[in-house]
Amino acid sequence: FKPFQDKIDQVAKDTKRSGTEVAQAFEKIAGINSTFAQTSEGLGQVTAATITLAKASKMDLGVAAENLVGIMNQFSFSADKADRTINALAAGQAVGAANITQTAEAFTVFGAIASGANITLEQSVGLIQTLGKYSLYGAEAGTKLRGVIMRLQKAGIGYASGQFNVN
Repeated sequence: FKPFQDKIDQVAKDTKRSGTEVAQAFEKIAGINSTFAQTSEGLGQVTAATITLAKASKMDLGVAAENLVGIMNQFSFSADKADRTINALAAGQAVGAANITQTAEAFTVFGAIASGANITLEQSVGLIQTLGKYSLYGAEAGTKLRGVIMRLQKAGIGYASGQFNVN
């Protein structure tokens, strides 16, 4: 357990959070995706990204962990993709209409379909933000996108060599 304790201490110091908060985040993340808990480094990367996401979106650390790891799970991302994920969410919020929480809610419904259709994380965020422009947010946006992608897949429209063309 020493490598994990050392990583908790390091993340706490780097993020200016208490060791207890970081340890709780480690536990939460490991419970959602045990693969991240295989190494202290992986768990540390995801926890640091979770803390950054929580600060940026002003959400509870536990909710931020659920949102981040949930999205990463849907795209089968490894721990080293945590920063990519929070950057995509932050960029979407910066230029789009949906906030990070609404985007994460949409991913709970739409993420697995997007991943299965070979739509990238960044393209998925863009699609969610496009619907936000028309006042469709959260799970409602995710439901609409899931339906559209499934209908397009079924009809074979927008696909070239198995890759969905978002444009």
